[in-house]
Amino acid sequence: MEEIKLKTYHQVQYAYKALGYKLTRLPDKKFENFDCYVVNAAAENGYTTMNFFDKTNFRLLMIVYPNGNKSLLMEYLFKDQVLFNAYIINTFAGSGEKQVLKLQQIELNTPISGLWFNCPYKDKVAIPPHIMTGKFESTSGDKTVFTRTKDAQDYYDDQGKIDLRRSLKWANDDTYGLMDEQAVRDKDDPAAAGILVRIISWDDNGYVCHWITGKYTDTQDYKIKK
Repeated sequence: MEEIKLKTYHQVQYAYKALGYKLTRLPDKKFENFDCYVVNAAAENGYTTMNFFDKTNFRLLMIVYPNGNKSLLMEYLFKDQVLFNAYIINTFAGSGEKQVLKLQQIELNTPISGLWFNCPYKDKVAIPPHIMTGKFESTSGDKTVFTRTKDAQDYYDDQGKIDLRRSLKWANDDTYGLMDEQAVRDKDDPAAAGILVRIISWDDNGYVCHWITGKYTDTQDYKIKK
């Protein structure tokens, strides 16, 4: 749980401050290419990480977690005087697996729908009829318009004509899958042709969902198309 909390912050240094970690200086460590300050960060419950800072610019280079996992902070960049991690490699103790995270795009202070932070679930998960089916429009810049029926989503071009149909199947009360059958027939990547969508919030005017396809995932909100 503590590690999850830390990773919700873009800069773990700020997380230590915000979450009240106690910081302790340890003996410096010199690697082949880096000379580092070493700082131990401890939460009140005893959860502890070890942090290595580059002496030349004081940037955090590596975090070692209690289970031996590591985060290697390879690159940073600034945008509008805000520092971002641009390239992170996560390694996992006891295995040769690596997770590479690369920053693709930065959008600062973009408006976010209040629906992202609203949970309409009460006694049970129940997506209302006006969200399960209907005509919807993306609130992002692409302004994608589609109609969702019981078993398909039809997407429209600028002239209002259907230019893509994805078959649809509900997996449970709030999650459904989409499949681009033409992409499968054309032997494109089957994983990329399928999209898994979970509706997480809604009101009278629209909804918010998580979606994942292949190696990509996002949160998106849609409004009911009048």
